[in-house]
Amino acid sequence: MVGEFAGEDGADYVMLVNLSLERSANITLRTQREYSDKQVACAEDGRFGPLDEDNGLWLVAGQGALIRLR
Repeated sequence: MVGEFAGEDGADYVMLVNLSLERSANITLRTQREYSDKQVACAEDGRFGPLDEDNGLWLVAGQGALIRLR
């Protein structure tokens, strides 16, 4: 599942959720608009770090991820 929204900081955000409760999924994010900075929020402390676009983003069953696009 994908949710899109704009933040008060001017950045665009995408919330990705693996709806499967049985399988992990590797997500590759492709956007229509070009962004110079794509970051993913750490589930433990909420800090943003670089998104590894070459290897995709692994979401275990039921996991979600918040992506910040600038």
